[in-house]
Amino acid sequence: MFLYFGKLPDHEPIVVSLIVATFYVVLKVVKGQRKLYPLFILLLTLSVLERWPAFFIIPPLIIFSKIVAKIETRKVLVIAGVALAVVTSHLTLLFLLKGQNSPVNFLNQGLSRVGIPDNTTLAKFGLIEFLTTEAQYSVIYFTRMLLILSLFWTGIFFSKMIRKKIQSQDWLLLILLIYPLSFLLVFRQLAFIHDYKLYHFLPFIALSSAHIFKKILQKIKDLMPESNLPVSSYFILSSTLLIVTVSIVFTERLDFLNSLLKSNASMEGYELGALLKRFSKIDQRVLVLSGQFDAHFGVFTNYYANRIIDYNDFSLDDLKKSNNLN
Repeated sequence: MFLYFGKLPDHEPIVVSLIVATFYVVLKVVKGQRKLYPLFILLLTLSVLERWPAFFIIPPLIIFSKIVAKIETRKVLVIAGVALAVVTSHLTLLFLLKGQNSPVNFLNQGLSRVGIPDNTTLAKFGLIEFLTTEAQYSVIYFTRMLLILSLFWTGIFFSKMIRKKIQSQDWLLLILLIYPLSFLLVFRQLAFIHDYKLYHFLPFIALSSAHIFKKILQKIKDLMPESNLPVSSYFILSSTLLIVTVSIVFTERLDFLNSLLKSNASMEGYELGALLKRFSKIDQRVLVLSGQFDAHFGVFTNYYANRIIDYNDFSLDDLKKSNNLN
């Protein structure tokens, strides 16, 4: 998931990294390093400025900060204030720079990615089909081993919650599950079409599976009498289990990963983008005579060209008559 999709000309790798950094500082704040709270607010602000999925971490953060971590109300309100300030400034800039219809168009784009209204959706699917598709992609991109370990963590979490034996660190890790899950469920039209949106589960999958693996090693140590288990023997056993587990994860989708890396599926978009950037100026508008090219490679060409590009299917007669050339 990281090796392939981490190279996409998209915001996911950046915003997920910022969210992980935000989460790390939250851990420090909860453990008593309250002087890091301004750094937490800064990283949270950068996260929501980078990409909209980061907004989905704010509700669980607010709930955890107030109920579990017992952070002062005024500091909790700052978290909500960050989100409100970013949304307000974004809509205001759209209005000032793009015109009065831009905020409405922006909101309509968001609704279409949610799947509302129904006649604007790009794909037709039910809830079961959506969940099945996302589950299949998850097995492909995260591997069976890590998913099984993460499912163990989820099962243990709900078991602890029922028995009222849950700890604060368990609630913390749940934040990294709630934010991508809620994002995908709300923007299901977007997630159904773009499988790489699962990238947001990467921190939770990695940390929850590592947590369970550590618990397994601790359980093995507890089951073996210390008198019969020298330190060197336990080190060898735990190291062997670690190597085997990492090897299984690394090799399970290795052929698939190599196929993706060698596919060069986006190379045409990159090459055209590089050419346009080389032979045009930053303030020039470019016309590419292929709407289909935009459908397949537009995101790559736009990124690497860093130009305003129009894509249209024109015949020679259409070009001669086009007002765009006047």
